[in-house]
Amino acid sequence: AELRRGTGFLAHGYGDMDELTSFREQYCRPLLRACSEELRATWLERLAYTLRPAAERGHFIDIAELEAVEVALFVGSCCSPRVAGSDSNQAAQDVGRLASSLQHAYSACVVSLSINPPPVLIALPQQIASCCEAMQNLKMAAAIL
Repeated sequence: AELRRGTGFLAHGYGDMDELTSFREQYCRPLLRACSEELRATWLERLAYTLRPAAERGHFIDIAELEAVEVALFVGSCCSPRVAGSDSNQAAQDVGRLASSLQHAYSACVVSLSINPPPVLIALPQQIASCCEAMQNLKMAAAIL
């Protein structure tokens, strides 16, 4: 709930990215990592479901969707390597593919919002990279199993 409550405040100028990053790292990452271990493939399937529309469309409908995707990418970056296994391999590949394809949506958004980009847009490339890295780590962990 606290992670979701943070969604929306950056786009409207309430707070800054440093505050959100600090809060996420201190309180959200450990909890989300534990949740990913419990939910495994279901966790990854829900992430793919959230990322798919913007990734396949190649652009964001509005700031709210941009923020939802940014949150989902953060959640993906929190995924524990313990999620790796035969039941989660395909879902991890889907999340990784969708996350990397969001780079195009990000580029389109930068062009359209170049005059006054919201802070969440500035954070998006790092979240894309972090989520892709977490999915790559899952792939490597699965190969070891």
